[in-house]
This record gives sequence, structure tokens and C-alpha cells, in this order.
Amino acid sequence: MSLTGYLRAWKLRTPSVAFDAERHVLVFPWIEGLTGRERLARDGRLDPAAGPFVRMIAVLAMLHRIPPPGGVGLDRLDPWRRITPRLQRGSFPQTLRRNVWETAAALAAALDDLPLEPVLVHGDYHVGQLLFDAEGDIPWLLDLEDVGLGPAEFDLGNFVAHLATSLPDWRDSPLRGFRRLCRHVVPCYAKLAGRVPSSRGIALYGAAALLRRGLKLWENGSATSRQVGRIVNAARELGEGHWSVPLIPFG
Repeated sequence: MSLTGYLRAWKLRTPSVAFDAERHVLVFPWIEGLTGRERLARDGRLDPAAGPFVRMIAVLAMLHRIPPPGGVGLDRLDPWRRITPRLQRGSFPQTLRRNVWETAAALAAALDDLPLEPVLVHGDYHVGQLLFDAEGDIPWLLDLEDVGLGPAEFDLGNFVAHLATSLPDWRDSPLRGFRRLCRHVVPCYAKLAGRVPSSRGIALYGAAALLRRGLKLWENGSATSRQVGRIVNAARELGEGHWSVPLIPFG
């Protein structure tokens, strides 16, 4: 059974995939709807207590509860797979370049000392990977290209970091946005998943995700060196342990 078929057998909503042998392409069904990003934009404001936001976290909790499939070759998560090439390609101003490389080196060392239980992870979980159809209930999960084995905290950190750097005020304080979102995401995930994630794990993997976002925004010209510097500084603060994720009791 394919990975898609396996996940669908566990009732995870993800589009079925067919292989067109004649054209040698994968064919996905067309699903009319809004991505999570579009849904939040349509609502006009971010409300972490609202149904759509909670349902996006519910999909992640459900994925992490699914046992890794036997017979489907899944790679171990490499948090640097998308960071290292961008570091090597990046042509940064001297002050930003030093900050980026020093932050990356410190995060790499910290993550090496972070033993966490591996689960089935999406590998690139963010609001753009979710699609709300006309029913508007549980969203579809898209893009399984990076699914592998790794800590749940990676997906959580990536989800929060991506959203924190998409909010209107991220240019002023991406760390503030990360903190604010964690106060809602972490207890909601803990309740839905039935486990409290590692505070340090979310902070470190969130820092790596912030670094990756900063490099991507710089690469595609969506942010100035000063704005990227704020994101990198936020990653550095998280990595150095200046702030930890609040673990709010649930039950």
C-alpha cells in the first residue's frame, strides 16, 4: 500500500494519487476550496480559538498518532535539508551573513543533544498545506513529499514559525508572534494529541524553521536584510534558551 493509501486507511483526509503511465505523471483530484492561508485571510483576523484554526491543529495531532507504516520506505527527518542549500546559495551582507551562519551552527549543536521520540511527521506543515472544501469541516492535508520519521515538535515548530512570519506584524517582531501563537497552539495540540510536547523541542525546531523562513524570504526577495535579520535574531534567542514555550495544563 502507498503512503497516501495508508494514511487514508487511518481516516486522514489526503487526496488520492493515481499514476498516469502514459504521461509518466502523478494525477491528483481537483478539490474546490480554500487553503488554510486563504481561509484565515477570508476571516479577516487570526482567532486561535475559532474552529478552523483548531481543526488545522487537529489534523497534525491525528497524523502524529498514526503508527509509522511497515513496508513504506520513510526517511528520518533532516531539519537541515532545506536550510543548508540556501545557506550555501545566499549572498548576504557581511553583518547578516555572520549572524546567519553563527545561528545555524548553534542550532545544529543544540538539536544534536535533543533526543525526542520519532513519530510520523509531515515535514513541511503550515497553513498552506491544508485545504478546506465546501463542507468546511476537517481540512485536507496536502503535499506528502516530505513525510518521514521525526519528532512531533518539528511539525509544531514549523507550523508556528511559518504562521508567525506571515502575520501582519512579523516584520516588527517575529519572536513576539511566535510566542503569542505558542500560547494557543501548544495546549490545543496537547489536548488533541493526548501528550504534552517538549517545550525545548518546539523552541529549537521553531528556531530552525524561523531560520529557514528567513533564508527563503531573502532568496525570493520578499524581505530586506533588516527584516531577515529580525527573523534570524528571533531564531537565535529561541536557540539560546532565552525563552521557552509555555506548557499550559490541559484536561
